[in-house]
Amino acid sequence: MAKTVQIKLFGPWNRVKNLLNNLAPNLREIAISSQRSVAEKFVRRVKAHLKNQDIPGWTPLSNRYADYKMGKFGTEDILIATWEYYDNIKAWREGGLYQAGVPRSVSYKNGVEIARVAHIHELWSTMPGRPHRPLWNYTLKEDMGGLQGIKQMVNQIIKQKLILKGYPVRSIRF
Repeated sequence: MAKTVQIKLFGPWNRVKNLLNNLAPNLREIAISSQRSVAEKFVRRVKAHLKNQDIPGWTPLSNRYADYKMGKFGTEDILIATWEYYDNIKAWREGGLYQAGVPRSVSYKNGVEIARVAHIHELWSTMPGRPHRPLWNYTLKEDMGGLQGIKQMVNQIIKQKLILKGYPVRSIRF
């Protein structure tokens, strides 16, 4: 039986969607563009870690698999044999919200969803032989400041854009 990967949104996302849908058009555009900026920054950071192979604690390749990868792909880099995973890490808009990750519709040539492989590496698979290589959670926590850091980034970008458009702005604490 095939296993599926599901991403579950947590938090008041329905309220966020309703708020964005009911904002004046210029304010809605500012809110959505701030999401885009943060999602694109997250994607850049994730890709940088993947390219630089600089996340501590990743399970190393076995000697046998490292030799195989070197012979077939010319690299021992983790999760970069064909660059398909790297090339499909994106920020995209779905409805009124920006997403960052690998779209579920993208698969390797063998039919396996790239997002599924990412999920297995991220969450320490229960399947034998599947190593733990947290890329997304590490980047979220260490580079983006966690959910609080993302909230602060979005608020800062919104504030800057509102000021540029001539709106009076005062700080709001969450």
